[in-house]
Amino acid sequence: MAVSDLHRPVGSNHLPSAPRCEKLCLSNRHTGNNPTTDGGILMRCTIRTGRSLLAGGALLAIAMVTGTGAYAQETGNAMQSGEGQAAAADDGGFPEIIVSANRRDESILKAPTSVLALDQQQLDVRAVKSAADLAAFSPGLVLTPSPTGGSNISIRGISSTAGAATTGVYIDNTPIQSRAIGYSPGNLYPTIFDLERVEVLRGPQGTLFGAGSEGGTVRFIQTQPGLSEYSAYGRAEVSTTKNGGTAYEIGGAVGGPLVEDRIGFRASAFFRRDAGWIDYYTGTANVEDPTGAAGVDSVSFDRDERTDKDSNWAETLALRGALKIRLGDNLTLSPSLNYQRVYRHESVQTFWATMSDYGSGDFQAPRFEPTVDDAHVPIDGPVHQPSREKFWLPSLNAEWEIGGLTLISDTAYFNRKSSSYYNSYILYDLTYAGFPVPQPGNFSYANYINRQENWTQELRLQPTDSDGPFNWIAGLFYQHADQVAEQPVRSNFMGQLPRLYGAVQDGAPFGPGSSAYLNWYGQDPIDGVLTWYGHFRTLDKQYAAFAQLDYNITDRLKLTVGARLSRVENRFDSDYSGPQNNLNAPLGRPCTQEGGCTPGEGAYAINYLSAENETAQTAFSPKFLLSYDLDERNMIYASATKGFRPGGGQAGLPPACNAGLVMLGYTDENGNGAAPTSYDSDSVWSYEAGAKGAIGGNLLRYAVSGYYLKWKNIQSSVFVNACYQSFVTNLDDATAKGFDLDLTLHPMRPLTLGLTVAYNHTRFDSEIAPAGAVVYSKGSAIPDSGAPWQVTLSGDYTIPLADDEFYLHADYLYSSAMRQTGDTDPQTVSYDATLNPIGKTEQVNVRAGLRFSSIDLSLFARNLTNQAPSLARTHAGALVWTDRTWEPRSIGVTAALRY
Repeated sequence: MAVSDLHRPVGSNHLPSAPRCEKLCLSNRHTGNNPTTDGGILMRCTIRTGRSLLAGGALLAIAMVTGTGAYAQETGNAMQSGEGQAAAADDGGFPEIIVSANRRDESILKAPTSVLALDQQQLDVRAVKSAADLAAFSPGLVLTPSPTGGSNISIRGISSTAGAATTGVYIDNTPIQSRAIGYSPGNLYPTIFDLERVEVLRGPQGTLFGAGSEGGTVRFIQTQPGLSEYSAYGRAEVSTTKNGGTAYEIGGAVGGPLVEDRIGFRASAFFRRDAGWIDYYTGTANVEDPTGAAGVDSVSFDRDERTDKDSNWAETLALRGALKIRLGDNLTLSPSLNYQRVYRHESVQTFWATMSDYGSGDFQAPRFEPTVDDAHVPIDGPVHQPSREKFWLPSLNAEWEIGGLTLISDTAYFNRKSSSYYNSYILYDLTYAGFPVPQPGNFSYANYINRQENWTQELRLQPTDSDGPFNWIAGLFYQHADQVAEQPVRSNFMGQLPRLYGAVQDGAPFGPGSSAYLNWYGQDPIDGVLTWYGHFRTLDKQYAAFAQLDYNITDRLKLTVGARLSRVENRFDSDYSGPQNNLNAPLGRPCTQEGGCTPGEGAYAINYLSAENETAQTAFSPKFLLSYDLDERNMIYASATKGFRPGGGQAGLPPACNAGLVMLGYTDENGNGAAPTSYDSDSVWSYEAGAKGAIGGNLLRYAVSGYYLKWKNIQSSVFVNACYQSFVTNLDDATAKGFDLDLTLHPMRPLTLGLTVAYNHTRFDSEIAPAGAVVYSKGSAIPDSGAPWQVTLSGDYTIPLADDEFYLHADYLYSSAMRQTGDTDPQTVSYDATLNPIGKTEQVNVRAGLRFSSIDLSLFARNLTNQAPSLARTHAGALVWTDRTWEPRSIGVTAALRY
């Protein structure tokens, strides 16, 4: 349970009619009591009716309809839904927060699991615009940016950048997580707009959510159409970033009955432009200290001109339409269509440390532009690093009530396409060509193209009435998930180098007129520039049957037993081309063939790697849980659950990787380097105990859980330094242990304080050293498992102003320093003494606003103290240091209305 869950305000998301509203307002003024309930829904009415309708109509007319934030008081607004499904207040004045962690609606206090839930109001008041923002306010959830502009997600330390997903990502009931193939950019996340709530389910969810949810599941649950009442929501905002650009957004959503109690709709449109704050300059890099001992100052950069100011801006467009159609009394159909398009002007948010000033928030990076001369050939492609991504998601939900049972069908098609560019001058200039710094006129880039198509069908059967000693759910699941990744890499100078590794121009094996590149790889760049190309496709077919039974042994003691039987079939196909994938590369060796050696002939006939692999796994994921109600408001529970993710296939690696593979201990029967062509499934057993409830009536709510996880046969990526490529294999086991704590204290009427703490310690159980070279030491952290400690403090204070109110909200976010692992661990073969784990981070966000009528006007500051921690400082080659940090301080204003 989230901190904000514990003090979320309650009420209806629809304003009452004018006479009814006025009557309730007058009643509250005369009695001095809290807002009263009417018809089972807590009504909060602090508006004058005429002013509300006038202001609401005006804002709706210009699409500035929005509402922000969770009211920091013991009453307030409810969790939003198209039907006005309010969270009713309990006897202590706290809201009853509804979640669906068990695939049915229930109070969060009655859900015996660790779940965090944030509704749209809570997301708004914290200025949560993206999944990365969500992770900052969700201790235990970690989002790690990837080098190619995407991100990887994990919960409770169960993280991996290789193989299938460890965390389920859902839009409503549709899973959209992706498998890591090639250099795919990671998962896609929907825009956070017009959501009923976001749920973060901590711990394995294998029984009800299947493969890919072995660490947990994140669910983005959208606002549904209403059949009886109209409602509207929107948000308009503008902000400015220190030493950066201007961000702005506007969006609106409206829904209600087209035919009373029979047909309802919900439609939304949203646009946002995120501010950029990294400037790009042309110029020349200079070596100041060739030993690298000066760290970031080992290189300087002479700026010529600024080519792009605030270049890392982005734009997002999201559209949605949904219907709810009630056919008779028993059948309801809910078709919907989601569309989202994201453009990032710079897909990679890194900058050069030597060019930047962390203290002032001035961040810069070089812009290397190609030239055409004797050392460079013409090359097409953007000099910046843009990315484009879009998805379509049509879906159909059907619910049929018959004979005391409800049959639920969810059918969905998810189509995602993305293309991103990554300037690979660091790899080619500094690593392949061996220059200490990028050279003028040199230019190279990679284009990452990804496509994902998922067909999903799920059927669930459950009792319509959940009262009684037995409650159950049973279902069938099928998914056809098809992913394609392509990566062409181009360079304008590699083919013109006079020397490359051990090969030289006019040298062996092809003699006069040959390039160094030809003598090493056996083929000049295709079309003069294409050096590497890979095409990968993976097809997963998943079949599953699942069931969960709840039995009330007594009025207070409940037993839950569940299981899922899954069959996952995977096919992987790969095709390589480009000189750097030539299996018959001469590598500069002398010619031993009579009459001389000819490129592309005889022993040097071009041969590219390709592979086809098929794997299949059957998995059984059980769940056992006991919960006990101490009283009506407090419970304890203990559980044992299992999650898994399927294995898959992959291609081998080219000959250039052989020496590195031998060093790591991956060889064939002849002792030659050989990467595995498949990897197995892995699994997690989680043992959890927790308690949740309310103490002292209106004083305190709490949720605490402790867990112990055993992760077996971990799918991991192993990097081969010799050729700068990687493969997936199953490493050893790991253990994760920790706890989650959520508290909300309401010491006085206008003040609410919240605390969320997550502690996680995920470590390898043994040393991983296939050939004596330690890749990961025993006890070291799992990469990307996050900081051991994450803490969120929040505070809300309200001041009544007649019928209106002034409010203040503040958040403090803390993460401890990361633990050593991989290249930051002195015990490993990849240890780099110049690198350090990410240090502790702290951030403060504040908002102040005025709520009058249904309108909310607020001023906010994100990253108030302008913190700029080093989040990914690393060096390319020996001298060039790059880094990533938070967006500098942003100050803005939000205009909002909710009707």
